[in-house]
Amino acid sequence: MATDRSIAICVVGYSATFWCSWAVNVNGYSSTLSDSGPADFANHTYAFTPLVALGGGASIEITLSSDFSFIATTTTFAERNVELYINVVPRTSGDTLVAGVDRVEIDRTGTQQIRYTFAPDAVIDANSEFELRVGNNTSGSLEALTTFSTSTGTTTIPADVEPIRNSSTLGLHKIQMDIYDGGLVADTEFLIFLNRKVTVTGDTTEEIPPFRFNGAPTSTV
Repeated sequence: MATDRSIAICVVGYSATFWCSWAVNVNGYSSTLSDSGPADFANHTYAFTPLVALGGGASIEITLSSDFSFIATTTTFAERNVELYINVVPRTSGDTLVAGVDRVEIDRTGTQQIRYTFAPDAVIDANSEFELRVGNNTSGSLEALTTFSTSTGTTTIPADVEPIRNSSTLGLHKIQMDIYDGGLVADTEFLIFLNRKVTVTGDTTEEIPPFRFNGAPTSTV
């Protein structure tokens, strides 16, 4: 077990309310959603820097809070839609753990969890910068594909989608991350805020051009 290096990140909100997130052996952690609206679907991107080295068989577990959920459709959200970058370089992954290939597991019906396990020959240095992408923001994501056959007609394969449904509750939410390498070696909570969307009503098209006055300079420009 690595030395426990714990930190707390706190932010202040209205009425001097504080929200804190604890981290053990993790630095520089943040989460980004493609859509922060309540009950909307979104891609998630988790950025973090483990302060410990990781070897073959080490795993990262991301567990959604109980009011977030993965879509059930495997055709538009699969292992290809989970991708890990380390120091800006994408790793090779799939649904089977072999040398040179990490394994991705998605639990849609139980824990609402993603487990990313490193290949048996993996060697990851401490203080490496991680970015874990979940959704149709990965390099292997598929766009819609339409094919035509003289015997079966036209077939359309739908594109990959934003796969995580946000909570319907506004405000602060926490998503747990645990890193294992023989045992628990690092963990943190990502802070996510869901906001009410801003809408504009009425037609904002400008039909009357603005009046130009006191134009200067008067010479040739």
